[in-house]
Amino acid sequence: IEQLLRPAAPAPAEEPPLIKRSRAGDASRRGGVLVVGVDSLMTSLARCCRPAPPDEIDGFVTRGKGVAIHRRNCSNLRHMRDRSPDRVIAVEWGTGRNDGKGDAALYPIDVLVEAQDRPSLLRDITEVFAKEKVNVTGAHTQSVRGGGAATAWMTFTVEVASTERLSQVLKLVAQVGGVRSARRR
Repeated sequence: IEQLLRPAAPAPAEEPPLIKRSRAGDASRRGGVLVVGVDSLMTSLARCCRPAPPDEIDGFVTRGKGVAIHRRNCSNLRHMRDRSPDRVIAVEWGTGRNDGKGDAALYPIDVLVEAQDRPSLLRDITEVFAKEKVNVTGAHTQSVRGGGAATAWMTFTVEVASTERLSQVLKLVAQVGGVRSARRR
């Protein structure tokens, strides 16, 4: 009788399993590197030199992490080549992959800006990136006093499809008032 008068609480509806979206789709937007003579090898872009097309690149076979892709003039690659020349392999940029939505492969690149520090300097520089539709994924700024005026050192990590595109954007950043230099790190 109690069950009829007070029915049991309805069983909770089964929640659909939480599906964590894989970053595989993101990886396909990042473009590709072809290891000469080998198919389907795990590669990663080195963070020390942040290579992007059309940089000249070489690969270094790591232990457990596949092939690390470095710019050919990277000092870290030079040291590794001296210690283990047999682990350096030839690689080249693959054809620019496209996810079908018009999004080109993007590569993270570090940019160093030196400027005379002033109010709104950071805003003015990031406004250039925004107008040029360049995604800024990281920023570090530091102001140093010396010789009367303060100098601002800013490091931005930006995502671009190629170094040519980066050059265009850096020319615009260099035109911002107070900027002394804007270059790839």
